[in-house]
Amino acid sequence: MKETTIPNQFEKTFSEFEKISSKIDPEWVKSIRKESLLIANSLGLPTARRGNEEWKYTDIKALNKTLFSDFSTYNIDDKPIEINYKNLEDDSLHEKIVFKDGICISKTFQKDSYVSNILNDNDISPENSNQLRNYLAKLTILDENFFAALNTTFFSFGALIYIPDNTNITKPIHLSIESSSQSEGNVANPRILVVLGKNSNATLIEEYLSFTNTKYLNNAVIEIIIGENSNLNHYRMQNESIESYAITNTTVWIESYAHYESTVTDIGGSLVRNNLNVITKQEGASAKLNGIYIVDEKQHIDNQVIIDHAMPNTNSRELYKGILSGHSRSVFHGSIIVREGAYKVDANQADKNLLLSDNAEADTKPAFWVYCDDVKCGHGAACGKIDESAIFYLQSRGIPEIQARSMLIYAFANEIIKDIKDEFIREYIESFVQYKLEKLIEIR
Repeated sequence: MKETTIPNQFEKTFSEFEKISSKIDPEWVKSIRKESLLIANSLGLPTARRGNEEWKYTDIKALNKTLFSDFSTYNIDDKPIEINYKNLEDDSLHEKIVFKDGICISKTFQKDSYVSNILNDNDISPENSNQLRNYLAKLTILDENFFAALNTTFFSFGALIYIPDNTNITKPIHLSIESSSQSEGNVANPRILVVLGKNSNATLIEEYLSFTNTKYLNNAVIEIIIGENSNLNHYRMQNESIESYAITNTTVWIESYAHYESTVTDIGGSLVRNNLNVITKQEGASAKLNGIYIVDEKQHIDNQVIIDHAMPNTNSRELYKGILSGHSRSVFHGSIIVREGAYKVDANQADKNLLLSDNAEADTKPAFWVYCDDVKCGHGAACGKIDESAIFYLQSRGIPEIQARSMLIYAFANEIIKDIKDEFIREYIESFVQYKLEKLIEIR
């Protein structure tokens, strides 16, 4: 890798950041940060409109003009606050850890804790420290991703979730990343590493919330390893400030006969970009990816989902659904890759969009890259408005028009919601969706 001059906007910030981080970072983390900074500098913010296929439909120049013109990030506190450990009162969860404006403010759990504050030595056992060193920044490909490299340079808070072999956690682990008015103008870089051992089961809720209309960037990186014959149910909910930017890079490795199930719910943010890369690392691995996004006004949501079938006898199912109103826009690019020799792959993907406004726009681009025979693959995409004949039918049965439209819109979203097995999570996500849909119908 060639060394390049670090831009002034990053040089000053990293210099200040390093004064504190170097006091607590082990040498291997220091090395990762410096290497990542060079990568970020080499790549640059992806604002070019030509030859920039990855960001062709999502223009982030506004991000460059606002937050990156005077770049600032959360610093690591060299004297971390005392985390509030206590018994968890909510019986629906196994464990909950809360970060507010880049600081871990509470950690609660029922019995055994499996979550560690990623930059707090007092919270990380020697075994967990080994897991960090084995996997941190090993899954995400930084050379092609400016925002992942930026996070790896400046991550200042986050969590390690380590589930040992033969562990069955029946209730969800909840990570809550919250932003207040104190986040104004900041670039937050949360980091999450999940390591699930062999023959284990867990459920993770990853939630992003804001309590004010503040302009900031939440630039998250999530890395997940699912061990042999294990299962992870992963629910990601995003309700950021309507003025904010949110970018996530999630990479998942699935080992033999392991299963990954993901449900992503997006309702907030001014500009949202989700990169989800799932790799079936060994034979028998499987994945099920669902998503629901509901946007209005001038919101922009971009989902880039890649499922890489690297080994034979693996399968995947993918369904994303969008509801768009106002002048909002959605982008969906789903790629399924079947590698040479990966026979007996069974994969299917679909993206469906419901347009509630003449000014809303949905760009959808499903794609297959198949380098092997003896596979079963299918994909589809659809964009359209509510069927007026269905509205007429409901009205003929005495249902008012607004209620009829509401029923059809909710039924469209419910295909994703009803698939959630955990009752607590299903009701929680349903409340998310209902809140946003009520706003859309009121505006309309």
